[in-house]
Amino acid sequence: RGVMFDMPETDSSFIVDIGGGSAEWIFCRNSSPVGMGTIPTGVVKLFDNHIKSDPPSKADILSLRREAGIIINRLKTQIGHLIDKDTVLIGTAGTITTLASIDIRLESYGHEKIHRHNISLEKLYDISGRLISIPLSERKKMIGLEPERADLIIPGILFTINIMELFGFTNILVSDDGLLEGSLIKLSERV
Repeated sequence: RGVMFDMPETDSSFIVDIGGGSAEWIFCRNSSPVGMGTIPTGVVKLFDNHIKSDPPSKADILSLRREAGIIINRLKTQIGHLIDKDTVLIGTAGTITTLASIDIRLESYGHEKIHRHNISLEKLYDISGRLISIPLSERKKMIGLEPERADLIIPGILFTINIMELFGFTNILVSDDGLLEGSLIKLSERV
């Protein structure tokens, strides 16, 4: 409810929330959930399992992408038949909103600038190349990237890219709304 509240109307949407220990997904038809589930990994697990050097080595990146690819391929086997060329990929929560902030080069966070921002896969390739090539100390100074997210943004962006590549998405639409907004909407409907 929160994510879909003021998103453009679509016949189908695939919502992803990449967290620290897991990632949640919801597939909607006409803004109503048809399927949902959890991907049993997140950015903290991916970072701990794969990022061993600073900046990350080619081997670090390849092993992270390999694990993410295996996990996402399992999800694709499960729900890939639901997703077509008209399905809109919507990302919510910290990883995705941080990527939007980096893309826009926000000096300070602004909901109205982040919410409904569209990021292309090509832009994510560019951002990931920059993030991977510099050490943590430099990433912490990057415009749009909160210093406390500078380590976990690498598994976050690579996981996002893997989802987009494996499902065939060329863009991701950012929602800065989520559980809190959904709860408020539900409460307002009761009143």
